[in-house]
Amino acid sequence: MIRVILVDGLFTIFVPKNGMSRYEMLQLLIVKFLGVRIEVDEIQPVYDAMRKKWEEILPPNHGEKWAIIDREILRALVPTISLANAALVGKKISHATLSDPDLYEILPDTRGFLRRAKHRGIRTVFASNQDKEKLQILIGAFGLGPLVNAVYVSTEIGHEKPSQDFFEAILRQENIRADECVMVGNNPHNDIYGAASVGIRGILYDRDNAYSDFSGHRVSRLSEVFEIDAIFGERR
Repeated sequence: MIRVILVDGLFTIFVPKNGMSRYEMLQLLIVKFLGVRIEVDEIQPVYDAMRKKWEEILPPNHGEKWAIIDREILRALVPTISLANAALVGKKISHATLSDPDLYEILPDTRGFLRRAKHRGIRTVFASNQDKEKLQILIGAFGLGPLVNAVYVSTEIGHEKPSQDFFEAILRQENIRADECVMVGNNPHNDIYGAASVGIRGILYDRDNAYSDFSGHRVSRLSEVFEIDAIFGERR
């Protein structure tokens, strides 16, 4: 029986407004903070390359990590920018991306998903590679406090998804077994495979069908989560 649902934060519960991609969001923020417009098809390969290069080797402090990644993205996209200015703007972009409610929205079916979990007596907890104070800003801005039972973040745990240590720490805090919870998130590597490494079943939230070759449990709407009989059938 599932007692706890672990949910990712950004791009799962909080999704970019108006269907923006993460690259379009970065484009918007570069214009806002630097006054330079760069096309999305230029941003995407640089973003992906810098994320791949830096994300797993920097310490598990998400705000500082992404300030550095955004700094390096800017330096690659705007060769004339000084290191000091790239660092300053990178911090502004990172902070906005991680905590600005004006960039995000909560889809109607997401609220329904959270309410349904509460009605069924299932704890819903955030399991996020995030800074707690920034994640709490979004939780408060969208009024999700009554629907969220706990918030677990990498900056407090000291390990990031997909680390086994991250998920094992949450199991200990919640005092549950791996088969008593499920992980719902938008990142196959961090959320699904990371959770699976300690025996937690995962459900990939693939709103835009970006991972059509994913062979595990996958939903395009969070309202579909409870329709997965292999995980929740025993509670119907």
